[in-house]
Amino acid sequence: METGEVALVEVTGTGGSTGTVLEGYLVNKTPTSKRLAVQFDAPIFLLNSGSGQNMVATQISERGGRYYIAPEDDERPFIRLEPSEKLPVSLFAYCVDFGKNNPSRDDLLMPRELPAYLLKIMSRISKYEKPSPDASTMNGAQAALWSTQGISLDEIKKKFKLDAEDEAKMREILQAIE
Repeated sequence: METGEVALVEVTGTGGSTGTVLEGYLVNKTPTSKRLAVQFDAPIFLLNSGSGQNMVATQISERGGRYYIAPEDDERPFIRLEPSEKLPVSLFAYCVDFGKNNPSRDDLLMPRELPAYLLKIMSRISKYEKPSPDASTMNGAQAALWSTQGISLDEIKKKFKLDAEDEAKMREILQAIE
């Protein structure tokens, strides 16, 4: 996507705040097949055109969660995009704006450059997810993201379910960026 050969378009919300909560399409603008890693090398910031939350995506899959494994490439998960194909995809994302409503299907989210204030925390969350893309790191990572924006743990718990394991993951992520 960085080269402009593949575009992420028509991204909308599903009503959720964290996890696989965005849907859109990947468009292959070339006459050759493309393989895209499921986990992004750099998180993608998605600016909401409406009044809902902005989001940061760290992973992508075919809609429904499908992806492939490349045994010849260190078992890295990927999705395949055929020449000129428009593929329905789901994005695993985190909410950036604690006080705003979750993105809905009426909200259009557009890829933009990651704002500077999110660089450290999103880099750490991506590194934390990378060894185990299917591990349950979501709630702890979301709480860590909000915490770096000055939201107290008590406020986070009023809006978002966190257990002791999630809190431990949150602290581990936060300690790594201090």
